[in-house]
Amino acid sequence: MVKCNQTTGDDGVTIARDPTQLIARSNASGHGRGGLLRRSKRAAQRLLWRLAGVRMTPPTVFELQQFIPGVPAMRIVAACQGRVLAGVSLSKECVNPQPFGPSTIVRFLDHPEMEATATQLIAALGLSGFASFDFVIAENGGGAFLIELNPRTVGSIHLGRMFGHDLCGALARHLGWLTETPATVELPKETAVALFPSEIERDPKSVWLRSGSGVLHDVPWDDPGVVEHCYRQLLQLHPSHAARIADLLCIENREVETWA
Repeated sequence: MVKCNQTTGDDGVTIARDPTQLIARSNASGHGRGGLLRRSKRAAQRLLWRLAGVRMTPPTVFELQQFIPGVPAMRIVAACQGRVLAGVSLSKECVNPQPFGPSTIVRFLDHPEMEATATQLIAALGLSGFASFDFVIAENGGGAFLIELNPRTVGSIHLGRMFGHDLCGALARHLGWLTETPATVELPKETAVALFPSEIERDPKSVWLRSGSGVLHDVPWDDPGVVEHCYRQLLQLHPSHAARIADLLCIENREVETWA
């Protein structure tokens, strides 16, 4: 695996199966002889971030990791001064784009090894706030291989509460911002969750979104403005599936002005 620092999703991640591919991938990543233009663009980006008051470590060296066939997963935690306050593990049932993109379908995962690894690293780093650890669970009952730590929150952090692990609430209570535990309805542990709008972006006709599939479509029904905004964006992305998108979002099928 060839990985570039300071990239997101599947950007900057590729597989090199032999030395020839490794050289080609390193050139494509901007670290080979042919990467001068790409490196210049990244230097300009770092300058803009620095002017904004954010210092970034120059990605002068790409990383090489062993390729582990298996299922991608993540462990999301809330911590304070190296102590884990709450955490939840999720398997990535579907990602977009394949094979290394962000997750679009996730499922609760009970994995003690992932939990223990994250807990030990949180303590060693003295981390406070939110963090997400990416793993690959090896095929055929293999172990969980840690591949990345993101010292920030992630878009699926709120799902922990649905499975009995309220990360945001745990940190808020620890800091004295919340005194009561809000009531919530916990989902069965085996429930798969379709992330919104990611799974519709991937495929409006996805089998995961079919009626009766038992999958929870995580649409923010309590924020109609967000739903309407995403609806317009999805129409631009999949104009031939307008009726299907409207049906999924319980929106009356109508003509909507697209944004330029």
